[in-house]
Amino acid sequence: MRATDEASKKKLADAVQTRAFEIGTHAPLGEVDVPMAAGKNVSGFFVSNGHLYWNLKKN
Repeated sequence: MRATDEASKKKLADAVQTRAFEIGTHAPLGEVDVPMAAGKNVSGFFVSNGHLYWNLKKN
């Protein structure tokens, strides 16, 4: 967090990631893709990682 130059930041980030893989606290099990569909008379969609249902307008 206190490193000032890019080389030391990269070295520390590599060390953190190496240690994280050594202790194995997380295991990726897959991905989820939730498709979205709407009629032509609905507007105001946000493109995001989650479901945002506000700002929708029916024309």
